[in-house]
Amino acid sequence: MSAITLIEWIELQHLIVSYWPYAKALTDEQLQTQYELVCRLDRDTVARAIREHAVSGAEFPPGPGQLVARIQAEPVTSQQIIEAQALAERRKAERLGLAGLPRLDA
Repeated sequence: MSAITLIEWIELQHLIVSYWPYAKALTDEQLQTQYELVCRLDRDTVARAIREHAVSGAEFPPGPGQLVARIQAEPVTSQQIIEAQALAERRKAERLGLAGLPRLDA
C-alpha cells in the first residue's frame, strides 16, 4: 500500500464527476488543499470510498474529509484540518516566492 500522489488525487476527481456530473471543477489551490487531507491514504482505498459513497445514494459528491472519515476509524480532527490548511498556505507562498516574508495579518 503506497500513499496517493497528487496526480492520482486529480485523476480521482474524474471518477467523482462521473458519479456526480454536476460537481464543479476544482481550482489547483482547492485540489492541493484537499490533497493535504488524503495524502497519507492509499489510492485504491480512496477510489473504493468514492464508489461506496456513490452506492450509498449520496446526492452530493464526497469531500476529502468524508473520504478520510469513511476510511479511518477516527474522523479528521479540527487540528488536522488546521495543519493541512497551514501546509497548503506555506506551499502556496513557496510557489509564489513569498516564503520567509513577514505576514501582514500577524
